[in-house]
Amino acid sequence: MPLLELQRRMAEDVRRPLTADHEMRQTTNDGASIGAIAASYIRPNDRLSSFERLEIYNRQYWFRLISAVSEDFPTLNAWLGPRRFDRLILAYLNENPSTSWTLRDLGAKLPGFLGAHPELTGRRHRLAVDVARLSIGNIGHHLRRRRYKRSVRSRAFLFNRISNCLHSAIRSTASCSPLRNAHRRRKS
Repeated sequence: MPLLELQRRMAEDVRRPLTADHEMRQTTNDGASIGAIAASYIRPNDRLSSFERLEIYNRQYWFRLISAVSEDFPTLNAWLGPRRFDRLILAYLNENPSTSWTLRDLGAKLPGFLGAHPELTGRRHRLAVDVARLSIGNIGHHLRRRRYKRSVRSRAFLFNRISNCLHSAIRSTASCSPLRNAHRRRKS
């Protein structure tokens, strides 16, 4: 196998999405065995099969992507929890694979993705979308081609909404309901 073909084959296999259990898939989308594909260009050793050797690279590739998005969206990660956040990011990356040389652009489409998939965030879906949008601004995506044009008033509204609700959302100790807010106003 020529080097260029080997590199393309390996890149395709390493980038193949993980299962929901964070393991490498056993078959391709067309039903071919990944173990047989791996055996065609990776030698097994006395401890690991060709599939297991490829799986190490496959899993590490995806764990690095999840880690990079985690770093860019720490509040969303803390709020959703690691399991739900990882499932969200795997679903997001399956639909929006990396197309940039920098990992900073990896989460650029996450707010739009969250908007289209409320089942991935739970009951406070709108807040999750707003947190993702705010995180995008913090990592500088507003300076790139995917600008989120917001007026000063709408940014202030977004900041106030998140400030009022986020602390209680992360701790899950209080509700951000209008009734609760009315109760707080009466006390002051």
